[in-house]
Amino acid sequence: MTTRLPKVKTKEYLQLDGRQKVLVERVGDGSIIKRFDKTRTPRKGTDVVCPHFLEFKWAYGCPFDCAWCFLKGTLRLLRTKTDPIVKDYLKIQRHLQSFFENDGQSQEILNTGELADSLMSENSKKPFTKLLFTPTRKRSPVKRGPRVFGHAGGGPGVGAIFEIYLDLDYIDVIFSNYDPDSMWTVSKEIKRKIISK
Repeated sequence: MTTRLPKVKTKEYLQLDGRQKVLVERVGDGSIIKRFDKTRTPRKGTDVVCPHFLEFKWAYGCPFDCAWCFLKGTLRLLRTKTDPIVKDYLKIQRHLQSFFENDGQSQEILNTGELADSLMSENSKKPFTKLLFTPTRKRSPVKRGPRVFGHAGGGPGVGAIFEIYLDLDYIDVIFSNYDPDSMWTVSKEIKRKIISK
């Protein structure tokens, strides 16, 4: 078995402001971390903007059977349908390690939950968060900033955010009765104080 990490492939992407920016295209074969870039960049102000983001495809499916779920249509052609399938943990870990240790182009959020319930393995013998929070490298250099894992959501009159600073041993949780803009203001201040310690 090889111990070499998969390579991080980068590419220049056209940004909404017209500039080009070098970003991660995929890690290794793209089966775990890959940029979703299947939609074209808008050409006119009235075009629909569909984000191009880094998909973290560690699993697919869901343990629930909700009648309205879009996964029923998206995964209908798979033999497993919407059954929860978690990919090989060793492969996931190696792809994450490669992503975090690349040449500095990995200062982006990894998006999970598009094709899977992100918490679907938490009640199992191998919870995903145990793998995710196991250190894959030494602490980040301060100039690059810490790795942050989190989840946020909200709407008018409610906001919540959960962030784990993987390299700094801090967790921050915010539940607010305010709009998300206020929640983000508080979150940025907490982040500033944590990072400055």
